[in-house]
Amino acid sequence: DETVANLPAWSPDSKFLACGIGHYVRSYPLVIIDVESGDVQRPETQGVGPAWSPDGTQLALTTNILRGGSWRRGIPLDGALGVGTIDPGRMSIVSPAPTNVSVKEPYSWTYSGADSPVWSPDGSWVAYTWSEHVK
Repeated sequence: DETVANLPAWSPDSKFLACGIGHYVRSYPLVIIDVESGDVQRPETQGVGPAWSPDGTQLALTTNILRGGSWRRGIPLDGALGVGTIDPGRMSIVSPAPTNVSVKEPYSWTYSGADSPVWSPDGSWVAYTWSEHVK
């Protein structure tokens, strides 16, 4: 009964599926589903748009989302990139801090953030998209 309107990710061994629960919101509780048993892990980590490391021990994902309000493929464009294990105490922020600032008079909206992580084949590096928007 929960919605996933963003990019889930298969583990390298195809035994697990990781995704952020929700669609077009600010908070995305991370869930990891064991596809063989159906068991669902709900770590305390918040995040969306995960990518598994090649060895399956770490995730890179968009986390620390400020407000949402603009999305690409269901991923908010005002979050930071976190990398680490699913244990929230072991997740490190590796991108610049995101922004999301709006002004009513005169109208302006500036936001920036990280999304779309991709691991290098050896698991040593993570590339990601950094977007900055001014409206």
